[in-house]
Amino acid sequence: MATKKKPSHRVMERMLQEPHQFDFFQAVMLLERQYGDQKRNDVYTDNEAHPVFIQPHTGLVFPPSDVKNIEITQRHGHSMPEVTVTFMGLYGIASPLPVYFYDEIATDQAYTLPLKTFLDFFNHRLYQHFFRAWKKYQPSLQAQNEHVDRHAERFFALAGIGLPDQRSGHFFSPMRLAAFAGRLSSPTRNVEGLRALLEAFFDDTKVKIQENIPRWVELSERPIMSRKSRNGMLLGNNITLGRKLFDISGKFRIHMQIRSLEQYLGLLPGGRYEAMIRYLVGLYAPDGLSYDIQLEIPANLLPRQSLGKDKPIRLGLTGMLGHAKEALHKRIIQYF
Repeated sequence: MATKKKPSHRVMERMLQEPHQFDFFQAVMLLERQYGDQKRNDVYTDNEAHPVFIQPHTGLVFPPSDVKNIEITQRHGHSMPEVTVTFMGLYGIASPLPVYFYDEIATDQAYTLPLKTFLDFFNHRLYQHFFRAWKKYQPSLQAQNEHVDRHAERFFALAGIGLPDQRSGHFFSPMRLAAFAGRLSSPTRNVEGLRALLEAFFDDTKVKIQENIPRWVELSERPIMSRKSRNGMLLGNNITLGRKLFDISGKFRIHMQIRSLEQYLGLLPGGRYEAMIRYLVGLYAPDGLSYDIQLEIPANLLPRQSLGKDKPIRLGLTGMLGHAKEALHKRIIQYF
């Protein structure tokens, strides 16, 4: 997992100079990264612990933006950003309290400061929960935490990678699989789901799934014909001739239209993407199903081969005799 990155100084300067240009959630998120404790994993349970203080604007005019002002103040002996917003709150234009509460505070007189400070205790907690409720349903933000929180753990469990050992040793972030928790949690597996999963992990590749590929299955045990058999034997029902059985329901084929030579070489047996595609297909496809892959790449992308080159030629895969007769080079491969 990647650690959270703090915003650049240029972003912070612009936020202080032009706060109205920033969305409320965006501003609080950036300030939280800048001034928050990296080890707390963005979980703040008490009112004083949250690194950003949020309060409503006292004015009673129509607000042109959600964020009115952002400034850095000193609270409890350390610097703390103070965000003034123009929505919700117990005083200001959106106050649900009686007029005599917020009308006095709008004057910004010194005698109204105790009442304002008292209401800000509830205002800050109100905005804090509002921000946390929004952040809870933003899975993309959870991927930026070094320590995965409980919300991301639920996505991992639905995706079938709830144990830490199931999320280690991969070439990609587990949050990429968490995005498919809806498909992976369903017991129903279909062609569309596998196609969407593979296309998400292999950029610029068009995937098509072909079902019911005929194959011969070798039988591990054959019925023995003898007089001791209590039940009658019927050819094609409970007995076969030979050691193999013709099957059309246990295999499918993955068609992958590739547009780069690097990806084509990586998908060949022994390539860099073999382990990834085996893992993804094994995670989604039901157990017991066999599959192969038909790689399709424009023939003009394959390098012209000649003897004596440093890179070995794999006849039929990376090299061919003569010129290609078709514009699209197709090869069926299978991992063992």
